[in-house]
Amino acid sequence: MSTLLHTLTEENVAQLSQLAKKLADFGMDHQNSQHFVLDLDSTSCTTYGQQEEAEFIYHYGINGYHPFVAFEGLTGLALDVRHRHGKSYTSTHAEEYLLEMLDRYQQRSEDPLLLVRGDSGFAKPEIYEQCEQRKAHYVIKLKNNARLIDQAQHQVQYTNGTDYTKTEHQYFKVNYQANSWDRPRTVAIKATRKGGYLLFSEFQFVVTDFANLSPKTIFQLYQKRGNMENFIKEMKTGFFADKTDSHSFLANKARLALSFLAYNIIHLMKQMTFPQEKKATVIDTIRFQLFHIAGRVTEHARKIQVHLSSTNVYNTLFWEVLTRIQRLNL
Repeated sequence: MSTLLHTLTEENVAQLSQLAKKLADFGMDHQNSQHFVLDLDSTSCTTYGQQEEAEFIYHYGINGYHPFVAFEGLTGLALDVRHRHGKSYTSTHAEEYLLEMLDRYQQRSEDPLLLVRGDSGFAKPEIYEQCEQRKAHYVIKLKNNARLIDQAQHQVQYTNGTDYTKTEHQYFKVNYQANSWDRPRTVAIKATRKGGYLLFSEFQFVVTDFANLSPKTIFQLYQKRGNMENFIKEMKTGFFADKTDSHSFLANKARLALSFLAYNIIHLMKQMTFPQEKKATVIDTIRFQLFHIAGRVTEHARKIQVHLSSTNVYNTLFWEVLTRIQRLNL
């Protein structure tokens, strides 16, 4: 494996990534959906030696790389993974990656509904402007600042019936324009007062183009982005996307591209061939139940036969999945 990784070129790595993207396209074609949710994030890949272009990442407190990742929020398919050096900020070149994805997925149907979600690392006007120009909706978290907190504090309401022993959430919307913005935009506010506190509230802010939605609905849309953390964890722990054994930056980039590809292959396998109650199975369980099992393959009379132990407790699942694979009409 190490030898293979060190023989791959930039062109080969780009081809692997392109194949993974085509698999994501295939999965969304299979779903036949006109709705797409582009979840943007970055993650860390820790290094323990003198790997090329590894840097100290202050946000995580580790030495390593800082890849960009994008997932489709409704299906869980990986849409893009970009290997980056450790000094890259969360949103470095994110607007360029986003533009590529908007171009790609807006061509999939005549009138697709696109939603872009990101945390405060992607709160930059270039991203809002691209979404607005391409008629894609967005919900992106904002970092707290004195102006926003001041506006939020004037919105919080207290009544004689307020029970200060219980946690309370209040939601508001304001028109807000940061100094770097060319226009005011809608900002949803969530004020959380924890039980036992009298007048102290914590605030969260989300900027959006959904001017007509209630602020609570806007936060519900944003909070569903939390599923992406599970997708990232699966790619890293299940498909070793954070493995950085090679000194070469390119070899580590190739390993990440292979993880990207493997993740989409298995994700499609689950969605297209697994029983409904098994579609959320993680790769470690799949390996244990379907891949790493004792068996024997024999060839006789122009037939290839697979023999599994009669005591294998996952026989029923194995043959059900295999039968569905054989019936796939691709």
